Amino acid sequence: MGRGVHQQRGASLILIMLIVALIIFFGTLAFNMLPAYLDFMQVRSSMAAVKSKEDVVAGGPRSIMNAIMAQLDINSVRSVPSDSFKFERTREGLVLTANYDVQKPIIMNVDVVMHFVHSETYNP
Repeated sequence: MGRGVHQQRGASLILIMLIVALIIFFGTLAFNMLPAYLDFMQVRSSMAAVKSKEDVVAGGPRSIMNAIMAQLDINSVRSVPSDSFKFERTREGLVLTANYDVQKPIIMNVDVVMHFVHSETYNP
């Protein structure tokens, strides 16, 4: 008869604390990683935007790099060094590849390393 009263209902305090700790951990992770992903989106859009500027593409690799770095500077992207960009001539045209890593500290000596790669082909 009194069996239902003795059964536990709902989440225990330990479970609630564990859920809150996980939410805080993943929130911290997202808070630290989001700027790097936003910068990568700016790199991709800058590389694509230069592709539509025929006069810049006709100027060759130096002109393309100057335009991309100027666009990144305008957008306040300072975490991507210019030596992350490499040009390669292929049959399709001039291929520019952005290849870089971003390391962000999470908690004490725990870091997250994010690797970003994007390529665009420019046809002069």
